[in-house]
Amino acid sequence: MLNARSRGEFRNPDDNDRRDAARSGLQLFFAGMQRSAQLPPSVPSVPHGRAPRPGPARVWPAPVRAVQLRIVDTARDVRMARIADRPSADPELSEYARGYVEDLAARRGWSAATLERVRAGVLLLVAIHGRDEPVRASTVTQLGERRLPVEPVRAALADLGLLDDDRDDPQRAWIEKQLDGLPDQIREETAAWIGQLRDGGPRSRPRAAGTLRLYLRTMRPFLVECAARYTTLRQVTSADLETWVTSDPNTRHLRASAAGSLFRTLKARRLVFADPTRGLPPARRHLPVPVPLPPGVEAQIGALAAGSAETCLVVALAGVHALTNSEITAVQLQDVALPERRLRVRGDARPLDTFTAQAIAGYLRYRHRRWPRTTNPHLIVTRLTCNGLSPADPGTVKRWLKGISSPARLRQSRLLDEAIASDGDPLILATMFGLAAQTSTRYTDAFRAARLTLDHHSPEAGM
Repeated sequence: MLNARSRGEFRNPDDNDRRDAARSGLQLFFAGMQRSAQLPPSVPSVPHGRAPRPGPARVWPAPVRAVQLRIVDTARDVRMARIADRPSADPELSEYARGYVEDLAARRGWSAATLERVRAGVLLLVAIHGRDEPVRASTVTQLGERRLPVEPVRAALADLGLLDDDRDDPQRAWIEKQLDGLPDQIREETAAWIGQLRDGGPRSRPRAAGTLRLYLRTMRPFLVECAARYTTLRQVTSADLETWVTSDPNTRHLRASAAGSLFRTLKARRLVFADPTRGLPPARRHLPVPVPLPPGVEAQIGALAAGSAETCLVVALAGVHALTNSEITAVQLQDVALPERRLRVRGDARPLDTFTAQAIAGYLRYRHRRWPRTTNPHLIVTRLTCNGLSPADPGTVKRWLKGISSPARLRQSRLLDEAIASDGDPLILATMFGLAAQTSTRYTDAFRAARLTLDHHSPEAGM
């Protein structure tokens, strides 16, 4: 269906002056192929080579302009393109994008060099595409060959509403590979479960990507067994599940947990008549017994921490306060109060010892020297997170120990030391470090078992 619009100022079909439209002509366009592009007015730009001044985020009014979508959408190659070779497709959009990037740089604390590179990438893509054509994420990836930052440019275009994320989902491709070869009915039932894990539901939150992969990888052999005998998971019995779950004592807990998640979801969605996991006996998870650090490792870690502010911080947070990798990277600047000697972890304020306070102060000096303009709210900042607001990868703190040990081993040793100092009192352990009852009991049981072993082998035991 085609509609018509005057090429002049004639816009309202109720206007009486249709002679102007007859003289200037009518513009034909396909109905339903128009969208609104909201663009604030242009903002003052920052001169090239000069760092922006930090300031509050500005909010601009957004006038609405109607634009026509492209009929033919072809891939772009911007690896050799230059703005100087052609004028901008939309000067107003380019000016707005320039102001937005400079304002974003002021709020994120980017250096002048980072601002220059991100601005160049955004203006190049905006000049080529205009507002009628969204920028594909795969096109932004080409900027990497020009040594321009891909992720900040992609994030800025997404904030501007100009990004079309056409990248393949690697997780979805992996899921399809895991479901390959299953009967159609079992495949659909399993896909419903995976969708619940991935996207959540009315009464459940999405699970972490690692949990999804672990569950599906665990259930894959059982689903293959079912495919050889059944056409649907409705035919699975409690005896089938009990045989499979108990066949491997090492993974019994994981198998029972994954199977319970699968069939509870199918029962809630009425894809199975009954939950066969309800008849399974409870399976306790057998965790390894905590052990202290090997002899000589503490001296090596101490020597490494003496010459590195990063390692010293990890040793303090993991070896003194028993934080996990994710808890270490989640600590924010507002959680640290050096004058009051307080550290807030999971909402609870802990007193700071002298060693930890000095380690945090030393890392803050290193952070300010390395990234003086960063506005990342997290305590630990890396090269990949200094220009954004996200926390560092938990694996980063593990790499800072140079393979001598790991934060998990330091945390384990610290909890064992406290279990010895408290004479195996799980309540003291749970109160000091905010542990669950099962976790604190695990460490106190390890201490008691070690003490019984020492008492049994002592000379007094044989008298």
